[in-house]
Amino acid sequence: MNGVYQQLFIIPKPAVFSSVLVISGVLIFGILTGIRSAGGFAF
Repeated sequence: MNGVYQQLFIIPKPAVFSSVLVISGVLIFGILTGIRSAGGFAF
C-alpha cells in the first residue's frame, strides 16, 4: 500500500463513489463525443 492509495481509502465511500461516477461519465461522454465528431476532439 502506498500513500496515495491510503489517502484515497481514507475518503468516505459516498465521495469515492460519486467521484468515480463523475470521472467515468466524463470519460464515456468524451468517447462518445470523439466518435460523433470523427476524432475531432475527445472532450
